[in-house]
Amino acid sequence: MLIKRFEPKLGIAKIKVTDPDDLWYLSHLIDAGNKIKGTAHRKIKIGEGDNVRIVRKVVTITILVEKIEYQAQNATLRINGTIVEGPDDFPRGSYQNISINEDDELSIQKEYWPSFQEQKLKEAAKPKQQILICIMNREEAIFAISTKFGHKVLSEFKGETNKKYAGHTSRGNFYQDLQKIIQEYNSRFNPSRIILASPAFYTEDFLKQMNNSEFKKKIITANSSSVDSSAITELLKNPKLQSTLKENRATQEANLIDQLLREIGKGSGKYAYGLRDTSNAILQGAAVKVLVSTKYINKAKEENNYAEIDSVLVTADRMKAEVHILFSDLQSGKQLDGLGGIAAVLRYAI
Repeated sequence: MLIKRFEPKLGIAKIKVTDPDDLWYLSHLIDAGNKIKGTAHRKIKIGEGDNVRIVRKVVTITILVEKIEYQAQNATLRINGTIVEGPDDFPRGSYQNISINEDDELSIQKEYWPSFQEQKLKEAAKPKQQILICIMNREEAIFAISTKFGHKVLSEFKGETNKKYAGHTSRGNFYQDLQKIIQEYNSRFNPSRIILASPAFYTEDFLKQMNNSEFKKKIITANSSSVDSSAITELLKNPKLQSTLKENRATQEANLIDQLLREIGKGSGKYAYGLRDTSNAILQGAAVKVLVSTKYINKAKEENNYAEIDSVLVTADRMKAEVHILFSDLQSGKQLDGLGGIAAVLRYAI
């Protein structure tokens, strides 16, 4: 994302979408009641009778947002609302949508930019530092790539099991095929680092057979207890990898939910979950960190109940509590959803 202008005191941000991941951020930056200025398309009839023809007119308009629809599969963000500014043939108050795609520009105007949304905006504008993750053993592997808001599983690969006969071990081509896949992903994503993890000694065995010395410089090894998606979450919490993963959002979110679960596990009373208890803790000034999941937010928006949640989050922000939005597709977000979708770590028990 390219921030072309940002003046929070005036409530204005002008941005250009430079990456499909930016659309996810925008879906959590734009709220009902905001004003969005962007490019819209509308079909216009020209002529009459047999001479009528329909043309698609492209104009710049401003709408008052009512609903936001994000489609990750199509990398499209659709913003629906009523027109407040535009050409004369686009009546004020009529409904119009603005579709946002990669390379589009738009302006967002809010009455108030909470600090957690400012942080999200700046986070989206950071250069993409991707990390390739490969967890493997002697017969299977799973690959994932870090994204700005977490990680995405790329593929799973199964090869032949090692077979021993006459005192020898037959490896087939599994390690060789594995190296080709990693090289392919390295060429496609150009990750800054490659984390290679496995149970037991398999990473060492694999690296001995790797013949690309430049390629090996990117690799950091680690241990994992299994070869599946749960092992990715395990890696993100690995103390050995914290310096490498410190900018990775999934790692940050895993640490946040761990802090909350530790307080719950200790029975310290320095926690709250559910909207009522979390809101009460915020109003008493007890909340240090407020966690809310994307699933919880999206469901509230779909049911037109987001205004209350937004008010709670803005109040938390004004009272200097940290507000963190956790991605529900990740394990940390799923754990938060299990607690009701919103929770807080408190400075004292209430």
